[in-house]
Amino acid sequence: MPMKLEATTPSAQAPVLDYEFLSSAGGAHAPVRVVDSNRMPIETPADSVTGWGLQTLFSTNDGGKLDIIHVPPGAEGAKVHYHEFHEWAYTIAGDFTNNESTAPDQVL
Repeated sequence: MPMKLEATTPSAQAPVLDYEFLSSAGGAHAPVRVVDSNRMPIETPADSVTGWGLQTLFSTNDGGKLDIIHVPPGAEGAKVHYHEFHEWAYTIAGDFTNNESTAPDQVL
């Protein structure tokens, strides 16, 4: 599982993985976490029926997160679904259908 880094003070140091580093910080500023997504492992749950992979770039204590989702060629697009949070999708290559409803009553 990706490591969550929290820097509460400029001097706070958290373990860093081989695909990320913390920038230097001074004064009242906290370090910035920099992630090399090309070196970051793609995680696929063992019980995945879609084969989709996931890289979590950022997560918060209240459940917010920024993920890169890897969808294998030929995989089925997202089922019709609804969230009570914002979701964006950007397709880098190929075709992908993100069936995102704008209201919960639109989900079949």
